[in-house]
Amino acid sequence: MKANTIIINYHSIADRANVNGHVDPIYSIDAERFEAHLKVIQESGREVVTLEQLENGLTPNKEYICLTFDDGHTSDMITVFPLLEKYEMKASFFVSLLNCNENDKRWEAYKEFAAQGHCIGAHSIAHNYLTSLSPIKQRTDLKICKSIIENKIGQKVNFYALPGGKFSLATVEIAKEEGYSGLLTTQFGMTNSDALPYLLNRYNVKRKTSLAEFKAIIKGDEQTLRNFTRSAKVKASISKVMGDKLTDRVNYLIHS
Repeated sequence: MKANTIIINYHSIADRANVNGHVDPIYSIDAERFEAHLKVIQESGREVVTLEQLENGLTPNKEYICLTFDDGHTSDMITVFPLLEKYEMKASFFVSLLNCNENDKRWEAYKEFAAQGHCIGAHSIAHNYLTSLSPIKQRTDLKICKSIIENKIGQKVNFYALPGGKFSLATVEIAKEEGYSGLLTTQFGMTNSDALPYLLNRYNVKRKTSLAEFKAIIKGDEQTLRNFTRSAKVKASISKVMGDKLTDRVNYLIHS
């Protein structure tokens, strides 16, 4: 069956100068552009669902969109949630404890998000690439993140967004053992809601992403999708050769 779902990945929705904590300027966009995206989605006819809804099964032969937000920025509360309410959409939020520690008052907001049908997931303790950690430390990260967030929101955490999209075979096995239903990458690709894979690819919105490109992706323009898929494979191959640190440095120079 043809892949019918696109998972969109956002980070902070705010002016870069007004954001605290771990922020990647490549992936920060302003509220005006984010709302323009929501309008495009609303007009597309695609149904907006959470990852938990995908996991539980949806109507076959429909087209879906998942909105995901990485890192746990204050913009989740200040900007994202009010706009999602305005457009009557649900989303999936992935919290890094680097941005939202155990005593942060924002946990009450995430708890309320979960109670209202949004999905809350994990995004590491300190935003380290899991591939840079030993298997023991990977397990610690996956376990502690899950435990703390579940305790804070009062609901089960089923998904983990990989920092930098980095993972190994060991990462996947450990995540399964720790009770995660899926891992989210930063690799581009569409998803089949009827056969949900363990590794979920996403379309990453960047500061330089044009509205025309975004519309083409949401529309499911075949040429655009082929180009992105081809480009993603090339980038993944280059990253393996260059290594994570050098790849990150080059990406920053290109996109900032």
